[in-house]
Amino acid sequence: YRVGVSDGNQSRLNVTRVARSEIEGSVRIFENGILNDVEQAVKHGLNHYERQSFILAHNPTRGGLADILETALGKITGTSSLGRDLAGVLGRIDPATSSLYLHSQGAQIGMNALKALADAGGSACGLQVFGYGGATHLTTSKSIVSWSGATWAGWTMNGLDAVPNIVGLNAIFAPHRFLTSLLASPLLLAPTGLEHLSPHTWQNSMWRAFNRTY
Repeated sequence: YRVGVSDGNQSRLNVTRVARSEIEGSVRIFENGILNDVEQAVKHGLNHYERQSFILAHNPTRGGLADILETALGKITGTSSLGRDLAGVLGRIDPATSSLYLHSQGAQIGMNALKALADAGGSACGLQVFGYGGATHLTTSKSIVSWSGATWAGWTMNGLDAVPNIVGLNAIFAPHRFLTSLLASPLLLAPTGLEHLSPHTWQNSMWRAFNRTY
Protein backbone atom coordinates (compact mmCIF):
# COMPACT_ATOMS: atom_id res chain seq x y z
CA TYR A 1 0.00 0.00 0.00
CA ARG A 2 1.12 3.55 -0.71
CA VAL A 3 0.27 5.80 2.24
CA GLY A 4 0.16 9.46 1.30
CA VAL A 5 0.04 12.20 3.92
CA SER A 6 -1.06 15.77 3.14
CA ASP A 7 1.21 18.30 4.82
CA GLY A 8 1.90 15.91 7.68
CA ASN A 9 -1.79 15.87 8.60
CA GLN A 10 -2.70 12.33 9.70
CA SER A 11 -6.41 13.02 9.24
CA ARG A 12 -5.87 13.55 5.50
CA LEU A 13 -4.61 10.20 4.30
CA ASN A 14 -4.64 8.53 0.92
CA VAL A 15 -4.08 4.77 1.21
CA THR A 16 -3.97 2.94 -2.11
CA ARG A 17 -3.01 -0.59 -3.07
CA VAL A 18 0.08 -0.67 -5.26
CA ALA A 19 1.68 -3.54 -7.17
CA ARG A 20 5.19 -4.53 -6.05
CA SER A 21 6.40 -3.90 -9.61
CA GLU A 22 5.38 -0.24 -9.27
CA ILE A 23 7.59 0.41 -6.24
CA GLU A 24 10.91 1.87 -7.29
CA GLY A 25 13.24 4.81 -6.77
CA SER A 26 13.53 6.53 -3.41
CA VAL A 27 11.00 5.19 -0.89
CA ARG A 28 10.30 4.70 2.80
CA ILE A 29 9.06 1.19 3.57
CA PHE A 30 7.36 0.02 6.77
CA GLU A 31 6.82 -3.65 7.66
CA ASN A 32 4.36 -4.20 10.52
CA GLY A 33 4.12 -6.87 13.20
CA ILE A 34 1.46 -9.40 14.17
CA LEU A 35 -2.26 -8.80 14.70
CA ASN A 36 -2.33 -5.73 12.44
CA ASP A 37 -5.03 -5.15 9.87
CA VAL A 38 -4.29 -2.49 7.24
CA GLU A 39 -5.73 0.35 9.35
CA GLN A 40 -3.62 -0.56 12.39
CA ALA A 41 -0.50 -1.08 10.29
CA VAL A 42 -0.95 2.34 8.66
CA LYS A 43 -1.33 3.91 12.10
CA HIS A 44 1.89 2.29 13.33
CA GLY A 45 3.75 3.25 10.15
CA LEU A 46 2.73 6.88 10.57
CA ASN A 47 3.99 6.76 14.14
CA HIS A 48 7.37 5.32 13.20
CA TYR A 49 7.86 7.54 10.16
CA GLU A 50 6.66 10.61 12.07
CA ARG A 51 3.69 11.29 9.79
CA GLN A 52 5.65 11.12 6.52
CA SER A 53 4.37 9.32 3.42
CA PHE A 54 5.56 5.72 3.08
CA ILE A 55 5.04 2.32 1.49
CA LEU A 56 3.32 -0.22 3.74
CA ALA A 57 4.59 -3.74 3.10
CA HIS A 58 1.58 -5.16 4.88
CA ASN A 59 2.06 -8.27 6.98
CA PRO A 60 -1.56 -9.49 7.23
CA THR A 61 -2.87 -11.09 10.40
CA ARG A 62 -4.36 -14.58 10.51
CA GLY A 63 -5.02 -14.52 14.24
CA GLY A 64 -2.73 -14.61 17.25
CA LEU A 65 -1.69 -18.28 17.20
CA ALA A 66 -1.19 -18.40 13.43
CA ASP A 67 0.87 -15.18 13.50
CA ILE A 68 3.07 -16.53 16.31
CA LEU A 69 3.64 -19.81 14.44
CA GLU A 70 4.47 -17.85 11.29
CA THR A 71 7.08 -15.84 13.23
CA ALA A 72 8.59 -19.00 14.70
CA LEU A 73 8.86 -20.66 11.29
CA GLY A 74 10.50 -17.54 9.88
CA LYS A 75 13.09 -17.62 12.66
CA ILE A 76 13.78 -21.34 12.30
CA THR A 77 13.94 -21.54 8.50
CA GLY A 78 15.39 -18.08 7.82
CA THR A 79 12.89 -17.56 5.02
CA SER A 80 9.22 -16.78 4.39
CA SER A 81 6.97 -15.82 1.50
CA LEU A 82 6.62 -12.30 2.92
CA GLY A 83 10.40 -12.05 3.22
CA ARG A 84 10.87 -13.15 -0.38
CA ASP A 85 8.23 -10.66 -1.54
CA LEU A 86 9.98 -7.85 0.33
CA ALA A 87 13.35 -8.92 -1.09
CA GLY A 88 11.88 -8.49 -4.57
CA VAL A 89 10.83 -4.93 -3.71
CA LEU A 90 14.21 -4.10 -2.17
CA GLY A 91 15.86 -5.28 -5.37
CA ARG A 92 13.91 -2.69 -7.40
CA ILE A 93 14.34 0.46 -5.32
CA ASP A 94 17.28 2.86 -4.97
CA PRO A 95 18.64 1.69 -1.60
CA ALA A 96 21.03 4.62 -1.19
CA THR A 97 18.09 7.04 -0.90
CA SER A 98 15.58 4.73 0.79
CA SER A 99 14.79 3.45 4.27
CA LEU A 100 13.23 0.35 5.81
CA TYR A 101 11.47 0.50 9.20
CA LEU A 102 10.75 -2.85 10.86
CA HIS A 103 8.44 -3.40 13.82
CA SER A 104 7.92 -6.60 15.84
CA GLN A 105 7.47 -9.62 13.51
CA GLY A 106 8.27 -7.21 10.68
CA ALA A 107 11.89 -7.37 11.85
CA GLN A 108 11.98 -11.11 11.19
CA ILE A 109 10.44 -10.58 7.76
CA GLY A 110 12.89 -7.77 7.03
CA MET A 111 15.92 -9.82 8.04
CA ASN A 112 14.70 -12.73 5.89
CA ALA A 113 14.31 -10.28 2.99
CA LEU A 114 17.77 -8.74 3.34
CA LYS A 115 19.35 -12.18 3.59
CA ALA A 116 17.45 -13.42 0.53
CA LEU A 117 18.51 -10.34 -1.42
CA ALA A 118 22.18 -10.78 -0.49
CA ASP A 119 22.14 -14.55 -1.08
CA ALA A 120 20.80 -13.90 -4.59
CA GLY A 121 23.70 -11.56 -5.32
CA GLY A 122 21.74 -8.36 -4.81
CA SER A 123 22.74 -5.40 -2.68
CA ALA A 124 20.95 -3.02 -0.33
CA CYS A 125 23.96 -0.70 -0.23
CA GLY A 126 23.11 2.47 1.68
CA LEU A 127 19.58 1.39 2.69
CA GLN A 128 18.82 2.85 6.11
CA VAL A 129 17.41 0.06 8.32
CA PHE A 130 15.55 1.02 11.50
CA GLY A 131 13.82 -1.22 14.02
CA TYR A 132 11.56 -0.99 17.05
CA GLY A 133 10.58 -3.92 19.25
CA GLY A 134 11.97 -6.39 16.73
CA ALA A 135 11.45 -10.12 17.26
CA THR A 136 15.06 -10.81 16.24
CA HIS A 137 18.40 -11.00 18.00
CA LEU A 138 20.42 -7.79 17.87
CA THR A 139 23.73 -9.38 16.91
CA THR A 140 22.20 -11.58 14.21
CA SER A 141 20.26 -8.64 12.77
CA LYS A 142 23.36 -6.44 12.62
CA SER A 143 25.22 -9.22 10.81
CA ILE A 144 22.47 -9.62 8.20
CA VAL A 145 22.20 -5.86 7.64
CA SER A 146 25.97 -5.67 7.14
CA TRP A 147 25.98 -8.72 4.84
CA SER A 148 23.35 -7.11 2.60
CA GLY A 149 25.29 -3.85 2.36
CA ALA A 150 22.59 -1.88 4.18
CA THR A 151 23.23 0.67 6.95
CA TRP A 152 22.28 0.02 10.57
CA ALA A 153 20.38 3.21 11.41
CA GLY A 154 19.14 2.45 14.93
CA TRP A 155 17.34 -0.39 16.66
CA THR A 156 15.19 0.53 19.65
CA MET A 157 14.15 -1.93 22.34
CA ASN A 158 12.20 -1.30 25.51
CA GLY A 159 13.39 -2.92 28.73
CA LEU A 160 9.81 -4.05 29.47
CA ASP A 161 9.04 -5.42 26.01
CA ALA A 162 8.80 -9.22 25.86
CA VAL A 163 8.98 -9.33 22.06
CA PRO A 164 12.64 -8.33 21.60
CA ASN A 165 13.78 -9.45 25.04
CA ILE A 166 12.17 -12.91 25.17
CA VAL A 167 11.03 -13.80 21.64
CA GLY A 168 14.11 -12.16 20.10
CA LEU A 169 16.36 -13.73 22.78
CA ASN A 170 18.01 -10.38 23.53
CA ALA A 171 17.64 -10.88 27.29
CA ILE A 172 19.15 -14.35 27.31
CA PHE A 173 22.17 -13.05 29.28
CA ALA A 174 20.19 -10.39 31.16
CA PRO A 175 17.91 -12.23 33.63
CA HIS A 176 16.58 -9.01 35.13
CA ARG A 177 15.34 -7.83 31.72
CA PHE A 178 13.84 -11.24 31.02
CA LEU A 179 11.93 -11.10 34.30
CA THR A 180 10.67 -7.51 33.92
CA SER A 181 9.55 -8.25 30.35
CA LEU A 182 7.74 -11.37 31.48
CA LEU A 183 5.94 -9.45 34.25
CA ALA A 184 5.00 -6.66 31.82
CA SER A 185 3.86 -9.02 29.03
CA PRO A 186 0.10 -8.52 29.72
CA LEU A 187 0.59 -4.89 28.62
CA LEU A 188 1.31 -6.11 25.09
CA LEU A 189 -2.41 -6.82 24.79
CA ALA A 190 -3.51 -3.28 25.71
CA PRO A 191 -6.94 -2.72 24.12
CA THR A 192 -7.76 -0.16 21.45
CA GLY A 193 -7.61 3.30 22.91
CA LEU A 194 -5.07 2.28 25.53
CA GLU A 195 -2.18 1.40 23.22
CA HIS A 196 0.02 3.92 25.01
CA LEU A 197 0.20 1.42 27.88
CA SER A 198 2.17 -1.03 25.74
CA PRO A 199 5.98 -0.89 25.81
CA HIS A 200 5.96 -2.68 22.45
CA THR A 201 3.81 -0.67 20.10
CA TRP A 202 4.40 2.98 20.88
CA GLN A 203 7.76 4.73 20.93
CA ASN A 204 6.17 7.58 22.84
CA SER A 205 4.37 5.39 25.34
CA MET A 206 4.35 5.90 29.08
CA TRP A 207 7.31 3.48 29.22
CA ARG A 208 9.58 5.42 26.85
CA ALA A 209 12.11 6.04 29.66
CA PHE A 210 12.99 2.33 29.30
CA ASN A 211 13.75 2.62 25.59
CA ARG A 212 17.30 2.03 24.45
CA THR A 213 18.57 2.47 20.90
CA TYR A 214 21.48 0.40 19.65
